[in-house]
Amino acid sequence: MRKFIKYITVFIFFLTSSTYAQQLPQLTSYELNPFLYNPAFAGVNDYTEVNAVIREQWSGIEGAPETKVLSAYGLLRNAKMGLGGSVYSDKIGAESKNGFQLSYAYHINLKENLKLSLGLSAASDGIVELDSSLEVGTSISDLYELNDTVLEIGLTPNRADCLGYVGIARDLSAKLGRELKYTTTDLDGDDIAALQDIGLDLKRDTNISPAVFTVPTEFMTDLASTPRALWAFVAPFDVARAAIVHDLLYKAIRRYRWQKGKLEEDKGLIKRAKVAADKVFLLAMKDADPKVSGWKVWCAWKAVDLFGRWSIIPKETNI
Repeated sequence: MRKFIKYITVFIFFLTSSTYAQQLPQLTSYELNPFLYNPAFAGVNDYTEVNAVIREQWSGIEGAPETKVLSAYGLLRNAKMGLGGSVYSDKIGAESKNGFQLSYAYHINLKENLKLSLGLSAASDGIVELDSSLEVGTSISDLYELNDTVLEIGLTPNRADCLGYVGIARDLSAKLGRELKYTTTDLDGDDIAALQDIGLDLKRDTNISPAVFTVPTEFMTDLASTPRALWAFVAPFDVARAAIVHDLLYKAIRRYRWQKGKLEEDKGLIKRAKVAADKVFLLAMKDADPKVSGWKVWCAWKAVDLFGRWSIIPKETNI
């Protein structure tokens, strides 16, 4: 059996045109899941393992490394061979790579508490296949219609007013003689009307934003009502400012329902107000500083979209 393994290993080595040693996304705390770096760990234990790893480096900085990996591996029935696999998504700046890996391991017991493990893995990182009819030298930007205009602007220290995109847009509109239009929100008039109809006092400045939400200093909030077991994925502090505004809007909905009672409340208005409140939550998370990861934004928004209906039920303790 050992000779057979040796021959197979030599054969595969010479058969492969190019080899890569554990060419996987950059991760820390590798001791928590060594299988990601060495396929020989597949089945090294007597049980099946399923692991999820989420790593964010330099959180809040645009284009910072972000890696997500889901892996599973375990022993086969004969207790000598192990199989495993993983899928991953790795983003660094403008580069994004998604792929999967399959691994095989063979374990040789040398002594009672000593074994030799050999592992092989094959992976795909999402190679893009283009139409064979394309001419050599075709620009990828032309192929996928990515011909956007890029402006490179050099600022001197005395132009702090242009450190933001609004200031630059204001300067360009004056230079080009074009009207400056603010599009800082996706809230429409119906959303704002629904929130006002439930009794929420909104300040409006149409030159900057359709609505300004003011939270009283004495307002009590539990931030995002995320169970502690899920804080490793979406901690309430990640979406704190957005969650405070969202809690304020939900409280206004509860107060409206409490005052009207079940017989007089407008169920259509309540539904529109909830949709508007959830939309404000989503927009506030997208505009947060430091920036909140896209997957966290989606998870938090989807949670209130699906389960928020129970949070707008009025009780004596939450109005």
